[in-house]
Amino acid sequence: MNQGRLLREVRIDRILPAHFQARQVFSDQVIAQLSESMKEVGQNTPLLVRPTAPPSSTADSEDWFELVCGECRVRAAKLLRWTTLWAVIEEMTDENAALRGMVDNEQRRSLNLIERATGYQKLMTEYHLTQEQVSERSAMTPPTLSRLLGLLDEPAEIQEMLKKEQLTEFHCRALDRLQDRKRRVRLANGSGRARDEREGNGPASPEDSRSKQNEICGKEEARGPRDGLQWIPVFVEGQ
Repeated sequence: MNQGRLLREVRIDRILPAHFQARQVFSDQVIAQLSESMKEVGQNTPLLVRPTAPPSSTADSEDWFELVCGECRVRAAKLLRWTTLWAVIEEMTDENAALRGMVDNEQRRSLNLIERATGYQKLMTEYHLTQEQVSERSAMTPPTLSRLLGLLDEPAEIQEMLKKEQLTEFHCRALDRLQDRKRRVRLANGSGRARDEREGNGPASPEDSRSKQNEICGKEEARGPRDGLQWIPVFVEGQ
């Protein structure tokens, strides 16, 4: 175990929610599936928590913790009526806790594009970080982060489609070539419907997405896929 980190069981009712949570949607079906898995094989991966003060409404002198990583595991454990979970306890600042939670969500591919963009924008705003600083600490290339944040400038209708995964980032790159935002939304709606119909036979491939770019904007060549993230492990113990 690394210095300053402790692995132990903690009471679930002594774990407070993360102060920074980029994930906005938690699927009941996914949580139920996770609870069934944990019921069968137990908890494979510990939570990541940090010590915190107890709520002002309690006089409890026991240890209290704030969740950093592991929201789904906590929800699944509550379904099972478990009272404790294994957790790695580590002291960290608000900023580091937010970054660790964000990277953990990225590692698990649990965020949609708008949740990712909003999460990184919130990190920059709350902790006065530059794009370069966030890029360095998340191991995301600067162009990738810039393109991701640019999705927040899309019309609300397109952002909603990105949340529902009815559009991809490839589509947005193509649509951005159009200056008329209303026309952009109309074409996005058509693309989203086509994607929904296609996904009746399985998810779209990157080739399908690049083909759709050409179909939308009438271009002969589409851009390549976005830069990939280089994932940073949050912790090793228990994985």
